[in-house]
Amino acid sequence: MLIPFKKLEYHTIRCPVCTSDDFEQILKSKLPLSTYKINISICKSCGHIYQNPKLSNADEYKFNKDFYGYFYGSKKDSETEKEYKFILDRTKEYLPSEKISILDVGAGTGIGLKSLSKYLDAELSAIESQETVIQNYSSMGISLVSTDFNNIKNIDLKFDLIILRHTLEHSVNPESLIIDLKHLMNSDTVLYIAVPNLQAACSPIRFNFFILPHLQYFSHDHLSHLLSKQLKIINSQPGDQLCKGEMWFLLKRDVGKKIDLKNFYFQNSIHFKSILRQESKVSNLMVYLKKIMFVVYKFASHHLKRTNKR
Repeated sequence: MLIPFKKLEYHTIRCPVCTSDDFEQILKSKLPLSTYKINISICKSCGHIYQNPKLSNADEYKFNKDFYGYFYGSKKDSETEKEYKFILDRTKEYLPSEKISILDVGAGTGIGLKSLSKYLDAELSAIESQETVIQNYSSMGISLVSTDFNNIKNIDLKFDLIILRHTLEHSVNPESLIIDLKHLMNSDTVLYIAVPNLQAACSPIRFNFFILPHLQYFSHDHLSHLLSKQLKIINSQPGDQLCKGEMWFLLKRDVGKKIDLKNFYFQNSIHFKSILRQESKVSNLMVYLKKIMFVVYKFASHHLKRTNKR
């Protein structure tokens, strides 16, 4: 079933940045035409914003498998290729000139990863769990090394460039994912991480930014602290001329300078509570209706494709 109308399990978690269990809930929302709830909280000890309480692991897995996968393909290929060209522009000075190996973690349709072969002599690999997209990888020249994001540390391979683009925010334990990726890095490997930029969140944020698949909403300071505990940051930007809404990092396996964690609870709390209060009820209603129309469209399109294949 695509959208459940049953009671779902939620449970509280510790802050993934500082491990504190002291939090304040700032938003309760709901996914259109379903019983999925979006609970946005802010950690009182460091100010990190994340989903808490969150869906149980079982219900979250079902959501990603039976619902979120249907939204692949809603973006034009040209837009995806443009976004991956950003990756090349940001990483090229750190990459070897000869043939390189690239791993895309959470590669989606593979269109972006494939587009990099226009500019680089590269061996392409991916980690992806969505069955609706991985069936096309072999024809695109992409090697699927795993469908299990929890099994990364057991992959016996090293790569020159590892891409973690708009994937880390989906992880309930982002630091654990970074530790696992270290197993795939050698001393020269460049790890590229990009996530939505919390400071560039656009109104109405309750629909455009705070969405169910995203479990983490990182600020540059919080993510810098988290990453510096495991890797060396060689470059980073909280948004640049290529994309203001995207925060990115380049990292190497070396141990660098650990960045201290500061508490941004009061600043973030005041800022986002103010935005949520100011958002127009009419504007929110219009966006909500658009979301409903989009969900219905994707649902109908999926079942039409299944009918045509029969």
